[in-house]
Amino acid sequence: MHYEDLVVLQNSSHSSDLYNSVSDTNLTCEYEYFSRDVSILWEVVLSPIVTLMTICTNLFVICIFTSKVLRSPTTIILIGLAVSDSMSSLFANVLHPYFYFTSDNVNKVLPYPLCSVYMLLQNLGVSFHTVSVYLTAFLGIQKFSIVAFPFRSRRIFTKTMSYWATVIIYIVGFAIFSPNYVVFEFSRAEDVDSSNCKDYTKDPDYCLFRHASWLSGGTLKHYHMYYYMTRCIVIQIIPCFVITFSTIYLVRSLVSNKVSMATAEQHRRKRRLTIMITLIVGIFLIVELPGAIFFAFDFHRFLTDQIVIPEDIDHLSVRIHNFLLCLGYACNFWIYFALSDQFRTQIRKSLRRLHITKTTNTTRVIVTRSY
Repeated sequence: MHYEDLVVLQNSSHSSDLYNSVSDTNLTCEYEYFSRDVSILWEVVLSPIVTLMTICTNLFVICIFTSKVLRSPTTIILIGLAVSDSMSSLFANVLHPYFYFTSDNVNKVLPYPLCSVYMLLQNLGVSFHTVSVYLTAFLGIQKFSIVAFPFRSRRIFTKTMSYWATVIIYIVGFAIFSPNYVVFEFSRAEDVDSSNCKDYTKDPDYCLFRHASWLSGGTLKHYHMYYYMTRCIVIQIIPCFVITFSTIYLVRSLVSNKVSMATAEQHRRKRRLTIMITLIVGIFLIVELPGAIFFAFDFHRFLTDQIVIPEDIDHLSVRIHNFLLCLGYACNFWIYFALSDQFRTQIRKSLRRLHITKTTNTTRVIVTRSY
């Protein structure tokens, strides 16, 4: 995911003229302005709307799937996916409207400590997205095993196994990118004690950032190599391969009608469940592949210092990709609603109970007032 690219890559293009004049005098300032540009279309209008819809619908998903009627090894994974999708979308977009509606922060340097908060939220968004990738891949593996080995998989993919798998995936997802939380150091402009940076600041509240001290020397290059290799292999190649393989197999099983069931009703439910999981992993794969391609271009630029895609096109592609990811998060609820009779039934029951509770409370108020 490219959430962090919108910070790190764009900062270098927002260096001020004052900084350039300092560089021309053969002085080197180790800090840079922490700036953030905001697109009103993608990050102020579209993404927040989709994020709000995602959070609201996923709250329904969590409430419905936690009921005893629908609790199963699959729905436990779907609950974890609903949480990670919502958090990823929220943390990636929560500050963008603020940046826009406070005009001083649009296309300008951010104040301290807003810059550190913004970076923290972006890293949380990336971590939760990583969890979503692994949960989706695990969901594909689970459904593939159930279709391919129906009897053996029932003993393996139990509710307890799904609980532990979800917990482990969350831990691994955050552990992989844990160094990202301490890569940069942030300072208020007036607190920077360096003679080379004295003329760099226009406002004492501006936020300046630099790489952390533990990344000095060759460590920085090693860290970048670790980051790109981890993203490339662990987050892009392996999960995309697993999701692609499971999607193809599930589609083939649907076309060949390869589902062994005892009754026609059970057959219909299992077939709908297979279609539901196929759509979830398939949509996720379609949305994720463009990001993997553009990340490959970023990796190529890191290795060769050659720019394949112009910077403005790369930034636009990042924005579109992030929006499509948020849109993909919001699709899951409607897939459940369209293909699961039990899901729709539980929603109707929940709304009916809510209506009855509201009516009962109103009646109690009226009776109380009558005395």
